[in-house]
Amino acid sequence: RAQYNAQLPASRDSESGGTQVQRRVMQSGHWLSEAALWTGWVHRGELRTLSECFFLGLEAAKFARVISSHKSAHAFAAGYARKFVEGLNRSIQSDITETG
Repeated sequence: RAQYNAQLPASRDSESGGTQVQRRVMQSGHWLSEAALWTGWVHRGELRTLSECFFLGLEAAKFARVISSHKSAHAFAAGYARKFVEGLNRSIQSDITETG
């Protein structure tokens, strides 16, 4: 279990016009920001952990370049990406994704 703060721009209808900090807890088996791999991604804030956790960073453009050079992996990833985006379009938007 890891805690983190996400500093995000205030919503358009917010009177403050500044930023808002949201504290969230992640359970084992969750990860953040997978959508950056499969969609056009816009960076909107900062993320800071409040407890020790394992972090794995992956550059989306480099990932795409590498996966595209392997035909079967690319086909699998493209199918997964389609299903992931379909799921995003049907769900409540969140920066946390559950496994399984």
